[in-house]
Amino acid sequence: MYQLRLPLDYPRLLTQTPNYKQETFDIPNLQNQKSGKSLEFFLLAAWGCLIYRYHQDETLISVGLDFGKLQDTNQSSFDLFPLTLQISSSTNFAELLDNIEKQITDNKDVKQEKKQSNIAFIDLGLGNLNSLQDQFNFDLILLTNLSRNLQADTCQCQLIYNANLFSLQTIKRIIDHFKILINSIKNSPQKPIQQLSLLTPSEKYKILYEWNQTQTNYNQDKCIHQLFEEQVERTPDAVAVVYEEEQLTYQELNQKANQLANYLQTLGVSNGKFIGLFLEPSLNRIIGLLGILKAGGIYLPLDPTYPQERLNFMIEDSKISILLTQKYLNPKLSIKSSKTINLDTDWDKIEQEFCHEVENQTTVENLAYVIYTSGSTGMPKGVLIDHKALSYHCQNMIVYYKLNNSDRVLQFASFSFDVSLEQILPTLAVGATLILVNTKDLIPSDLNKIIIDFNVSVVDLPPGYLTQWLHCLEQNRISTAINKLRLVISGGETLSLNTIEKWYQSPLKDISLINAYGPTEATITAITFLVPKDKKLIELYRTIPIGRPLPNRKTYILDTQKNPVPIGVVGELYIGGEGLACGYLNQFELTQEKFINNPFEIGQLYKTGDLARYLTDGNIEFLGRIDNQVKLRGFRIELGEIETILTKYSYVREAKIMIREDNYSNQRLVAYIILNPCQTSSLKISQQIKEYLQEKLPNYMIPSVFIILETFPLTPNGKIDYHSFPEPDFSTLKKNYIAPRTTEQKILANLWSQVLKIENIGINDNFFELGGHSLLATQLVSLVKETLNIEISMSLLFEYPTISQLSKYLNILQKNNNILQLPSITPRQKQDNIPLSFSQQRLWFLHQLNPNNSAYTLSSAFQIKGKLNISALEKSFSEIIKRHEILRTNLVDIGGKSFQYIHQNVNFQLPIIDLEDLPTKQREIEAKIKVNQLINIPFDLAEDCLFRVQLLRLDEKNYILSLNIHHIIFDGWSFSILFRELQNLYGDYCQNSVSSLPTLPIQYADFSYWQKEYLSGDRLDSQLNYWKQKLSGTLPQLELPIDYPRPKIKTYRGSVKTFCFSSELTTKITFFSQREGVSLFMTLLTAYKVLLYRYSRQEDIIVGTPIAGRNHRKIEPLMGFFVNTLALRTDLSDNPSFQELLKRVKTVCLEAYDHQDIPFEQLVEVLQPERDLSHTPI
Repeated sequence: MYQLRLPLDYPRLLTQTPNYKQETFDIPNLQNQKSGKSLEFFLLAAWGCLIYRYHQDETLISVGLDFGKLQDTNQSSFDLFPLTLQISSSTNFAELLDNIEKQITDNKDVKQEKKQSNIAFIDLGLGNLNSLQDQFNFDLILLTNLSRNLQADTCQCQLIYNANLFSLQTIKRIIDHFKILINSIKNSPQKPIQQLSLLTPSEKYKILYEWNQTQTNYNQDKCIHQLFEEQVERTPDAVAVVYEEEQLTYQELNQKANQLANYLQTLGVSNGKFIGLFLEPSLNRIIGLLGILKAGGIYLPLDPTYPQERLNFMIEDSKISILLTQKYLNPKLSIKSSKTINLDTDWDKIEQEFCHEVENQTTVENLAYVIYTSGSTGMPKGVLIDHKALSYHCQNMIVYYKLNNSDRVLQFASFSFDVSLEQILPTLAVGATLILVNTKDLIPSDLNKIIIDFNVSVVDLPPGYLTQWLHCLEQNRISTAINKLRLVISGGETLSLNTIEKWYQSPLKDISLINAYGPTEATITAITFLVPKDKKLIELYRTIPIGRPLPNRKTYILDTQKNPVPIGVVGELYIGGEGLACGYLNQFELTQEKFINNPFEIGQLYKTGDLARYLTDGNIEFLGRIDNQVKLRGFRIELGEIETILTKYSYVREAKIMIREDNYSNQRLVAYIILNPCQTSSLKISQQIKEYLQEKLPNYMIPSVFIILETFPLTPNGKIDYHSFPEPDFSTLKKNYIAPRTTEQKILANLWSQVLKIENIGINDNFFELGGHSLLATQLVSLVKETLNIEISMSLLFEYPTISQLSKYLNILQKNNNILQLPSITPRQKQDNIPLSFSQQRLWFLHQLNPNNSAYTLSSAFQIKGKLNISALEKSFSEIIKRHEILRTNLVDIGGKSFQYIHQNVNFQLPIIDLEDLPTKQREIEAKIKVNQLINIPFDLAEDCLFRVQLLRLDEKNYILSLNIHHIIFDGWSFSILFRELQNLYGDYCQNSVSSLPTLPIQYADFSYWQKEYLSGDRLDSQLNYWKQKLSGTLPQLELPIDYPRPKIKTYRGSVKTFCFSSELTTKITFFSQREGVSLFMTLLTAYKVLLYRYSRQEDIIVGTPIAGRNHRKIEPLMGFFVNTLALRTDLSDNPSFQELLKRVKTVCLEAYDHQDIPFEQLVEVLQPERDLSHTPI
């Protein structure tokens, strides 16, 4: 269905059934319309006009009715046909009427088509709502009753709407718009549709004036550096700025800035002179900024991380007279027309100047700074901001952010980003302390430490980094508030609902969070939204709003004709009031285009190019860009700039840049390019293009992926169809792709795709470089066993990690008849006296020794929020128990031998404990008690249900699902199966459908029989002999630097500490592992053993590691106890290098993987090591 852009209140869900409601209204004086057309055509055209004004697209697909066919008001079917309304900004109503009459006359016999829109217009007797909603899935249906109202002065209509999408308040507004539009049409039928009145007087007043009443008085005569100087007088000895181990008081900072300003004036700096600041993070950055402003210069920040070509353009475009920098940065710039001052080596000259305040003629009308942002011409454009705008904004932020002299504000933003000024200048104007950091390699855990160590109270982070920080807090299980932090500001790109969800689950949830919006042209921040601390309030929004204008700012959302759009309707966002830029440096025409006269009052408006709409509460919802401009990680990027530079490369004919999300919801730039004819391979060209861009653009503007196309997809009207561009594959950067040729290669490639979730795998692609690891390797080996009916080892995959290598080796084995045929697991014939698996045998024995030991139970509790269909949940669990025999299995003793006993029929009833009548706090306490009670009830393996489920009801929308399962029938892998099947079944049963899950071919008991047959004779001896040899001699006991005496008997009471590696370190480790031909696990295990060696100085170390134990494809979808433990023993003698030790660990791991079938407990029984109840046996 073609989705028209309508003023929706609620998100559209794909699986939601429409909930139709209706609102009846009258349209008066229709007989007075003078179009000369029928009333049916008149109303249909008016309806189309209204939807066009909402949708703002020149081609509008609607749905009309063949009026002549519908006479019986009781008929149950309607013959609708699609009606295309061609409307442009210049189309008038009379022209549209003629077009509609012609279409309907020419297409009376056209039947309903599948391609239709989400609105309809139907003329029939009222009261056929049920018939309509059974046949169609519309958002809005205008239902008229002209046949019964031909002689009346009014026409009664019904607006039928999907209440899942629209509120009644919005529907009433739509009806008001329709009435006003009809009245405008009757008065001015020749007027262009785009100019017809639409708003009610009250709605127009609200959006133009009431929501823009932001006037506040601030000091209008002083520049920001003068406000700083006043603060110096008040608190000269307070700490102004801190960087690492250095700090400056307000008086010290002011004196150094004065010395620099006086020195600059001796060099001729005055009003209107551009001064560049080209420095690494240091106290000199703040001294330089204040010194430039005090001297009367115009501040231009230059980022040392930018490419030389971009920096040179900014310097030449601004014609800077002086560059403040550091000596070692000089070679990066080729400056001939500017004087360079090195603040590190030239300071001895600067400090000869006076420390007193500087005399200059700067007023608030003079320029304060220029910030370069991305430009569509291929070069950045300089935005000019005067002192008045900057001073106003800083005073605004002091009040709005409630800054005071006790605050400690983190300076996080890049100096080339205007938000850095918002972090620096209001802080220094109010007497607070500025904390400088080098954010180049700052990972979230380090940020957390800085906030704590420096008692930071205010921090401003881009949403992407905020998300990473919240993830870090979650991973490290930090649950307490962070010191004195009171305010977090996030802006620069869209703040997502997923990030807000993480926020509410974090220890920061009681801290104020502000979503900030503002283009550079409107002096940093212009609109803000304070995220409510009550999560229920944010759930009312489809996205996180950007909020309302700050004091002295004004916002307008206008259509293409500069008319205000109704509440809920999308238009372009314009910003007015105080704080607008003076325009663009050396770009008069662009300034005229972007800064226009305010049509509603005296002043100017900045045309943002952003799509937005007003919500009913006056907040603004941001909906993306009209043009190609985006924000990525806080940096504004003109996609056209990248495209322009790309097309200057000799091989590139056309280029389009888009923002796409990768598998982890990170936004990335993707380049789609059409090449000129050339002989070079696509892969080589992509690499050459990337190297070319690195010389032209900063890193954040270089695409992550390059996709080469023959042509760009187009829409039916010839425009580029951005929705049809192919999805990029972020999983790997492809090497030379050679497709599988032989049947065996194609089979192997298909198996790799299944495991790695990657398509188009070439025969020379390395399994581990594509993201493979030990667990995925186990699955792949299992798939190969099942598909080709041959047994291969894990070590074979490490030795031959490409399809080409592996297929060649398998061919050699087949020719020499050296391939082992693997016995298949088949459904058992015998139903009685089912043997225990090897793993179950040992666990059963341990249970007999200590029946009340809870070490071998698996317990979990999960919070469920929202309306819960308890009947569907109970039915889902019942079906899962029916599907998996192991969940209805007991272990019984018959004649001194243990067997599995499977109950054929289990009448499962979900235990529900209702706690709603208790006070809120008591509910949580009681819920914990009930969960602990379930966990601590011991299991009788012969009599009790070994799969226990319990549902606690806290209130109508809050539940806790608690599970307690004995390990003898379950393992960690089984949990993922349980939740996957539970999700599928619950969805099926909520829709009154049958189970969509496939039938299981085998059961756990079948595996037990197969294991007894498979692991016997020579194979059993081979596996046991390996472990006997590997674990021979005296087994070491690791001596670690413990804090407390070791208990004589293990208590199994422990704890877990979770920590994260930075993405940079993870990438390096992964690359190292791939280069060494090992898995990431092997590298980390080696590092872990090195650590243990350094603590213990022991050269013989055994580390236990769990392994899934599912080395056969058929048992992967089964619940049960398959997991095993491998004892990995490594010799660290002779002082090996890390790489040498890694080879030893790799050998040990691969050998262990090939001999993983012996259960650890059975191995202990065979080896009979000397037992010490304070340690594990091995």
